[in-house]
Amino acid sequence: MAIAEAKIDQKIEFLKDVATRVSAGEVDLPSFPDVVIQIKQALENDETSSAHLVKIISTEPVLAARLLTIANSSALRPGGEPISNLNEAVIRLGRQAIQSTAMSYAMSQLKSTPDFDDIAVHMDELWQRSTHVAALCYVLAGRFTKLNPDEALLVGLMHVIGEMYIVIRANEHPTLSVDDPGLHRLQRGWGCRIGASILKQWDMSERITEAIENHQQPDTADPSQTAATHTDVLRLGVVLREILSSKDQAEFHMEEMPSWERLGTQTSDILDVMRKSQEQLRLLRSAISQ
Repeated sequence: MAIAEAKIDQKIEFLKDVATRVSAGEVDLPSFPDVVIQIKQALENDETSSAHLVKIISTEPVLAARLLTIANSSALRPGGEPISNLNEAVIRLGRQAIQSTAMSYAMSQLKSTPDFDDIAVHMDELWQRSTHVAALCYVLAGRFTKLNPDEALLVGLMHVIGEMYIVIRANEHPTLSVDDPGLHRLQRGWGCRIGASILKQWDMSERITEAIENHQQPDTADPSQTAATHTDVLRLGVVLREILSSKDQAEFHMEEMPSWERLGTQTSDILDVMRKSQEQLRLLRSAISQ
């Protein structure tokens, strides 16, 4: 018993140390492309022209190709005429979609770096969860709320960044194992806090950081809050992924969730829409995983 408790204490101390360092600004993500931060900074300046964005994006051909793919995606931009140049892609997508695309590219690069070959299975599992939840958040926000679907997509993509960071740091630890079920159980809750701290260091919007930090917290009713938030959408996207991924697709008791109520529709209606949107969800995941 004493040995088991000591091991738990070691994991807690490790997670506390990671959280403290990240909060202090010590964020070390190998292979995280500098161009993504440059794009984010450019997008924050209202004076940044499309031509300047194209100049930055063009320094990373793989990202440029991904933006063209998404600009032509029927899942994200249905009905648009095919385009073949980056300037038109930037204009068609808009700033929020460009940021979402840049971050998805950064995360895909992160999980695929050769330095992480020994944790590739764990990184890929988190990436697959990220893209699935992101697609669900996009559809939820677009169909049932007044929120920006592109921003909801970004929230869904980034909700695992803290867990990815924990896996990377744990893999470097001399006595911890990323395969340890005990660490895995602690990972999701701590990942919310650490992920939010990382996004704050990157000066992401408060709406996004709050959603990442709070979506695993108890879902409580707030009489002053009647409209759905990104926290609500992310919380429901995570739950919907579990439902749609289960073999029997057993419907959880979601009607009692305040987040669900704020969407102003019935559980059965949303599940029906999601099941009818399987092709759109597949195309969305494919587009952001290129």
